[in-house]
Amino acid sequence: MDTISLSKNKFTGAIPLTICNSSWSRIDLSHNQISGEIPSCLFDSKMNGNHFPVVDLSKNKLQGMIPDTFGSECSLQGLNLNGNQLEGPLPRSLVNCRGLRVLDLGNNQIDDIFPFWLEHLESLQVLMLQSNKFHGPIRRRHIANSSFESLHIISLSANIFTGHLPLQYFPSLYLKGMYEIDGHQTSHTAMPNVFYTFLMFPNKGQALEYASIQISELNAVDLSSNLFDGEISTSIGDYKSLMSLNLSHNSLVGKIPSSLANLTQLESLDLSNNDLVGRSLRTNKLDISFSA
Repeated sequence: MDTISLSKNKFTGAIPLTICNSSWSRIDLSHNQISGEIPSCLFDSKMNGNHFPVVDLSKNKLQGMIPDTFGSECSLQGLNLNGNQLEGPLPRSLVNCRGLRVLDLGNNQIDDIFPFWLEHLESLQVLMLQSNKFHGPIRRRHIANSSFESLHIISLSANIFTGHLPLQYFPSLYLKGMYEIDGHQTSHTAMPNVFYTFLMFPNKGQALEYASIQISELNAVDLSSNLFDGEISTSIGDYKSLMSLNLSHNSLVGKIPSSLANLTQLESLDLSNNDLVGRSLRTNKLDISFSA
């Protein structure tokens, strides 16, 4: 059997250890009432002898920490643990999952600083960390040339990040894939159809569901509801492929950069609940007005 999908039922209890001995390529137990901890054997190919490319345990009642058992032979392409009660720091062994493309850990209680070490996952396209307990400034001492080179959907909203917006890291880090090169948009490897059937992305206070989306078609950033301060850099106008940008509910100050008008693909922009000033501007798809 290739896939097991038991999503959107009323299953309760813990995940049985026998699941580690299965031969499925995709495990979908999402939208149930499963509780307890995630079995440590689930991600350890040495223990279970199997490799699960896709694991979706979202929208359950799972507790405890994410097992730090991702082995060197990890073949995960997608991991969705959104909407549980998981806590503790991110397991560093996740870095062994070199083919990971989607990591959705939103709506848990994970307590950690921003995981720059995920930059080593060169295939990572989607990073969802919203509504957790991530904290501190997003900064690093050294910047790798190829870090986060494929990432183009990121949500860090509703955490406790501080300091200036980390825009200075974007050109060579996790938003590099949004750039246009010589007038042409950079391309992304399309996700297998079986891989990620929906994506919940917060926008203007509401969660938008993109059903059966081709991940490469959406370029989105959500840094809302944190403690970011300072001004918005004029370099924001360089992200010409950006379709959705949410910087609301922070402590941003200063003028709204006129370079925002360069975002010709922008369909959604939220800068509300800051201390910004500026004038109206126009993009190809949005007329944006601000009080002076």
